[in-house]
Order: sequence, then structure tokens, then C-alpha cells
Amino acid sequence: MDNSDKFLQMAHAMNSLREPIFRSAFQAMDLPAGSRGLDAGCSIGLQSLLLAEAVAPGGHITGLDLSAKFLDYAADMVKQAGLSAVSYTHLRAHETLTP
Repeated sequence: MDNSDKFLQMAHAMNSLREPIFRSAFQAMDLPAGSRGLDAGCSIGLQSLLLAEAVAPGGHITGLDLSAKFLDYAADMVKQAGLSAVSYTHLRAHETLTP
């Protein structure tokens, strides 16, 4: 098992503790339906899924991360969840956000 596999296991284990906090924070933001957002450093995309729920219907979240392996995992989770409002890009945030 390599370090990225260990991180995947740890992220899922910690998610049960963190998800309620993130869900409450996103609800408190009162994001309008149809909003678009960026999840820079999205890792395996757990918060991207919650953000997508917060901006539904009609919204879209784009996740960015350095790890192609994590993004592949995140894309699989989106597919399993049946969502189309989340996409992932393998880029560094400063490469995307710099004019």
C-alpha cells in the first residue's frame, strides 16, 4: 500500500467526522441555486460533492488537484453518486487562476 492509498483510507475515515461540519457551513453560506464554484486542492472530492448539493439545481463545481490518482477517485465517486454537476481538472490552482 503506497502513501496515496493510505491517504484515501484516512480521508474516508475522517469524512464521517468532518462532513456534518462542512454541510452546515455550506448551508450557512446560503449559496444560490445555479451557482458555480471552484474547489482548489479538492483531493478526493468529498467536499466537492457537498458543494454540488448546495448549488443544485443547475449549479456546477470544478475541483482542482495536483494528484491525478485522487482526481480519478473523485470522478468515480461522482459517477457513483449519479451527479453531473461536478468536474475535475488536474492542474495547479495558480496555473488556472493566473491571467
